[in-house]
Amino acid sequence: NKIYWVKENTKIEGGFTKKEWAINNSYQGTWKENKKFGFGIQVYSNGNKYEGEWEDNKQHGYGTLWVKKPNGNLVRNYTGQFYLGYKHGQGTMYFENGDQYEGNWKVNEMSGFGKIIYKNGDSYVGHWSNNLRNGYGILNKQNGDYFEGNWLNNDREGYGSHYFKENNKVIIGEWVGDIPKASVIYRLDSQMEKTENDKTNLIKDIGNNQDDKIKIESLALP
Repeated sequence: NKIYWVKENTKIEGGFTKKEWAINNSYQGTWKENKKFGFGIQVYSNGNKYEGEWEDNKQHGYGTLWVKKPNGNLVRNYTGQFYLGYKHGQGTMYFENGDQYEGNWKVNEMSGFGKIIYKNGDSYVGHWSNNLRNGYGILNKQNGDYFEGNWLNNDREGYGSHYFKENNKVIIGEWVGDIPKASVIYRLDSQMEKTENDKTNLIKDIGNNQDDKIKIESLALP
């Protein structure tokens, strides 16, 4: 069965009242007790479309959400599991900016284990909470750098190691607020660096400056 919802528009033309009815949205699929249930396709008034499973008039089960672009084309926005209208469970999100996330969702938020590939070529595999990197994970940069360790609200926090491909250095130790604190610097092709000059270079390596007051509290293993 296919159901249409129509919207009444009233116009005054030449002293006469003219009424028009436009299709607002439509649903084609199965029903149970006058509610959408099972498989169905809903086209919304803004042109977006959902095709998948329903329960109690809500997206529930597996489905795909399409978004209508200004040029009229439909592009896939999300494919995966829904729970009573929310993205919940396993699913893949295709962000408008070109990023793509595949993993676990909890009430419309990236939460649990998942992988994201950013438009610029970077990628992250690990744990999420509240749409942010939280917990253990690995960030691979398109330039060959990578960080493996713990995260808190998208910042490096706790124990982790950051490898810099350009100068073949790795920082291992504790991070606070995305900044290395009690850390050890290694140059992988030679002995560990211990000069003051390396501290300055390190500041540049991680994209900060001396105003950030980065403290390397230990340059040698205990």
